[in-house]
Amino acid sequence: MNLSSVPFCSKTISPTIAKYSPSSAAVASFVVVYAVDIGFAEGTAGLLLALGSSAGIVTRLIAGWLIDRRQQAGLPGIAALLAAGTLGLIVVAIGGRGWVVAGSLIGFIGGWGWSGLLTFAVVSANPEAPAAATGIAHTGTYVGAAAGPALFGLLAEHVSYEAAWWSTAGALALATVIMVWVWITDRDGGMAVVSGATA
Repeated sequence: MNLSSVPFCSKTISPTIAKYSPSSAAVASFVVVYAVDIGFAEGTAGLLLALGSSAGIVTRLIAGWLIDRRQQAGLPGIAALLAAGTLGLIVVAIGGRGWVVAGSLIGFIGGWGWSGLLTFAVVSANPEAPAAATGIAHTGTYVGAAAGPALFGLLAEHVSYEAAWWSTAGALALATVIMVWVWITDRDGGMAVVSGATA
């Protein structure tokens, strides 16, 4: 497979998701430890993780339902979830028990609701090379998921949790900007239409 045949947008999405995946991985990996550190009981912190995970699952289900209803999906939806995740991490970084609850839930919604939309959009936009396109796009996912928690932990240990959350939010904001730019510059408008859909 000649990778030059894969559209530019799929290649650009990979480094974007590399910036994004650390954000979603950091929420799942550190929200319980951070909640306990600021005064939550361990059981309550665990419940927060369970609620956040449930919120992420529900978001994926809703995203799939919307694809079925609208017969299309693409970068706008992913960009919206990126923006929501950025907001959630900023809220967590502000600190305070109430802020952490709200921010982590928003972070889970934005951090775990995007992957189905990404896979659908990339495969639908590259019907002649779905494996290559998906591989390129998801390379960033796995690089970010592997490196993100380690980098977050280093910042939290040697600087502070607040610095780690703000840095992660900044990376996610950058990913949001890049995704919006790809959406605007993509000649198809960043939309992937379900095969067989009527106009």
